[in-house]
Amino acid sequence: MISNPFAFFIDWDSDVRFEYTTGDTKTPSQAQTDSIADGIAFWYDVANTTFRWGPRVTAVSSGSATGASIQLKHFVGYYVYGHKTATMYFYPNPRTPSSPTVVAQTPAPRYFSWPNFASYFAAGENSTDWEIQLTSSGTNGSQSVGDIDNYVGVRSAGSLTVRAAPATPDGGVSLSVAPFGQAGTYALHYAASLSSATWDVSSYSSAGGNVTISASGVSSLPSSVSSLLLQDLSTGTVTELKTSSYTYASSAAETRKFYLSAAGSLPGSSSSAKVIYPSMCLITRTLSLGSLPTQLLRSFRDALLNTSFGRALVSVYYR
Repeated sequence: MISNPFAFFIDWDSDVRFEYTTGDTKTPSQAQTDSIADGIAFWYDVANTTFRWGPRVTAVSSGSATGASIQLKHFVGYYVYGHKTATMYFYPNPRTPSSPTVVAQTPAPRYFSWPNFASYFAAGENSTDWEIQLTSSGTNGSQSVGDIDNYVGVRSAGSLTVRAAPATPDGGVSLSVAPFGQAGTYALHYAASLSSATWDVSSYSSAGGNVTISASGVSSLPSSVSSLLLQDLSTGTVTELKTSSYTYASSAAETRKFYLSAAGSLPGSSSSAKVIYPSMCLITRTLSLGSLPTQLLRSFRDALLNTSFGRALVSVYYR
């Protein structure tokens, strides 16, 4: 965890440096290239009860996720993932906040663009490139909670990932994605082509209650993306996220696994899905058999879904 130690704003790109080799300082984006540290910072947005992160750009064909810039607000904590032991320097250059909203916002900074931001990235865009934003929302007691900074898409210039945010300090809900069948938890993943645009999605809720997963930006998807299918691996339910969101009933401290695909079909999909496991869960609830049978079923399910081999078995099961 880091913090801007000055009583004024500073720029992430211009006023923060990493030193791994004595005398050789790196900008955040250079530190990311050299695997010294990730070139992004996470902060907790109290107003929206979620972690945000930046810098980032929406042009999925850009060279990295650090094309735009952010300002670090004073006396606010930020998470930065370090790969190597290095020294961070904060240069005392007072910066004018990019808007009055930044001054009032607690505690997060607000993105701002370079003067020619749109034209700068337009030159590298490809008509097949796209992204959508995935959000999860729920409740923690009487408080509404959510995880809103998650993105998937296609980037013809090559795949790109940004690791998932840290766990929320007060509990709540969180969402992460990973390329289908691969390990990892990410806040952003761009596939290199539409044929590989399939992801594993994990949704966590610290408290019991309804959790809703939805997608934003679907109206701008290219015509090649005919569907955006989300499959709940606990129930087999398939939802078309281009037209509707998906809500499920979560148990306390439950991690629910999903498949998300823009490739036209889900992994191992067929015209029908078996319902043995969902039926067993329903029977235990209907007959009031107590929490133990249900918990055993959920534990077995979670153990399967937490491994690539187990997810493959579940995929075969639903064929």
